[in-house]
Amino acid sequence: MSSDVDSRLTYACAPPPGVARVDVLITGAPAAGAPAWLLARVPEGYRAVVVDDAAQGLAASTAPVVVLLDAGADVDPADLPRVAEPVVRGSVDLVVGRPRPVEPAPRPWHQRLVDAARPGRGRRDATPEDLPVRAARREGLGALGLAGPELVQRLDAAAAGAGWRVAEVPVRAASALRAR
Repeated sequence: MSSDVDSRLTYACAPPPGVARVDVLITGAPAAGAPAWLLARVPEGYRAVVVDDAAQGLAASTAPVVVLLDAGADVDPADLPRVAEPVVRGSVDLVVGRPRPVEPAPRPWHQRLVDAARPGRGRRDATPEDLPVRAARREGLGALGLAGPELVQRLDAAAAGAGWRVAEVPVRAASALRAR
């Protein structure tokens, strides 16, 4: 391998000291900023950037990979590497994190059977607002030409239209953490 390729691989694994390899753009936070529990769980090597909207944060971002996170989302920030790492590695262009619900107590077999027999019961198609965490390359997001709230609302459709490789990963719900 050439030294240029070696340096890119090294940077993808560990950026130079003081440089975030992933910026986490936290939107929808109250005027006082993001909740302390959320900021405390942002992983090492990730820089939290609290902004009014994702497009504003994209302009302030310097890391090669950006995570878009809604502050009001039920997502554990400790799971952000699960969302960002496929983009860092270059295996996909956009990763969408889908929160896994907290596991309820097991339902009796006869209730599960009735639920399974009802078509469409308990399921609906996800909207972009239902999927509150995404990761992509900063330059790629800028090239899509989306601005303001449409960056999040139209990102999935714009990425598909641009031929991006998209993946979905499960992320932990943070309901239990918020109460702290």
